[in-house]
Amino acid sequence: MRTSRLLPSLDLLVRPHELVLWTGTPSTAVRTRPMQRLLYLCSALLVTLLVALAPRHPLVRLFALFFAASALFTLAWILFLDPAKRARTLYRLTTERVILFSDFIFRTVRSLELPSINEIEIRMSSDGTGTIVFDQRSWPWWPYWSSFDPDYRHAIAFEFIDGARELREVIVQAQAAARSAQTPGAA
Repeated sequence: MRTSRLLPSLDLLVRPHELVLWTGTPSTAVRTRPMQRLLYLCSALLVTLLVALAPRHPLVRLFALFFAASALFTLAWILFLDPAKRARTLYRLTTERVILFSDFIFRTVRSLELPSINEIEIRMSSDGTGTIVFDQRSWPWWPYWSSFDPDYRHAIAFEFIDGARELREVIVQAQAAARSAQTPGAA
C-alpha cells in the first residue's frame, strides 16, 4: 500500500483515549467531478472562440493563451495531480472524531468532533465508491460562498471510498455513542 508510510503520522493524531474504528484511503483512479467537466468544456469552447477571433484582434491572442493554459492546467489536474493527491490522503474515524490527513505538497490535518457534526451526506458514484461529506453548508456549485458567511465551517469529505454506505452507518452509530457520552449522567 503506497499510503502505509503515512500511517505513523496519522497515528500521532489519535488521542490516547480514542479508539480507531476505521481507516481508509480514497480511490486513486482518474475521476472527474461534474464541476470539473463543466469547467473544462467551457474553457475548451472559449479557447476555440478566441482562437477563431485571434487573427483579427491581437489582444484576443493574449486571452486565448490564458484560457488555453487554464484548460491545460485543468486537464493536468484531472489526469495527474488529483490522483497523486488522493494517493497521499488517509481518512480515519475514531470514537470521537473524523480525521482527514493529506501529505501532498503541504501537510494538512482536518478533523471534526463527532457530536458537533450536524449533517452527514453521502454521494454515490456509478462505480460503487462513494463520498461522505460532513457539514456541507456552502452552495454545492459555488464552494467559495463560504467567504461571505462568518458562521461557515468548511466541510470535510471522505472522497471516493469503498463501502461508503456501510461506513456512513458506522459513523452515525459512533456519533450517537459520542453524544450520549457527552450527556450528563450518561454511563
